[in-house]
Amino acid sequence: MIDILSQDNFEVYLSPPEGHAKLSHLHKISSRVQNTLNAVAQNLSSNEKAYVDAEIIGATIGSLDLALRPSVPDIFEITPQQVCSTFVNDLVNVPRQQFRPDMTPGLLHQYHSLSNCLKDAHIKVRIRYRDAEAMIDDAFRAGVDAATQEKEAGQVEIIGRIEAVNIHQHPYSFHIYPKQPGAERILCRFDNLLLHSVTESLSRKEIVKVVGIGYYSPVGIYPQRIQLSRAPEPIVFQLDVLKSAIRGFNLVPSGMNIVDYMEMKRKEAGLDD
Repeated sequence: MIDILSQDNFEVYLSPPEGHAKLSHLHKISSRVQNTLNAVAQNLSSNEKAYVDAEIIGATIGSLDLALRPSVPDIFEITPQQVCSTFVNDLVNVPRQQFRPDMTPGLLHQYHSLSNCLKDAHIKVRIRYRDAEAMIDDAFRAGVDAATQEKEAGQVEIIGRIEAVNIHQHPYSFHIYPKQPGAERILCRFDNLLLHSVTESLSRKEIVKVVGIGYYSPVGIYPQRIQLSRAPEPIVFQLDVLKSAIRGFNLVPSGMNIVDYMEMKRKEAGLDD
């Protein structure tokens, strides 16, 4: 584990409008801070298993003031300083509609959830690390709400594999995982009439194309969710078509077959010495 220095404490301060902070407030804010720290670590390390272990090293009662010392396992190749700095700077910039190019929709969702977790109680939350500070109040929350509004697109198409079908409430839903590396799962909602085709695709573990109305976050290239307009379509790979396409690119020089060409390239690269 790599720890941040004690003078680099990550601070969370709750200021209730009346009286003391409640245990329920502590539970909500601590859960959201932990989830957001993890999401930042996963974004920076490009590893969905990355996490942050935050130790409480100081606290005061009344208006609740927490001092945290985050640490990150070495295997994720990021530092807690990177996580904390990114966390607070991102949070400051979200209501300004300024987003890092590599911020993911999942991380933006965590910032939105963190900002609004104590909204009903109108509690101000100050989050600080080094010289960066975000003050979450009602005006800040309104800015975050406006900055994170989804945008609706027309018919979009996504290719991936269906997982986690939910039929416990209407509309039914499932998640699809795009084939591209690093893509987050996408929530797909569908009508009852499509249930059979969805479950069939799930049971056969097919690669499918889904088509429907897309709803996009301000960040990321994929929609956050899709309202399906028709049944998922299985993707069938036609080897003859693929082979003819490869030949059309003239990847292999005339007079050579693919095996000889690959051997030649391996020798040129020094792989067969």
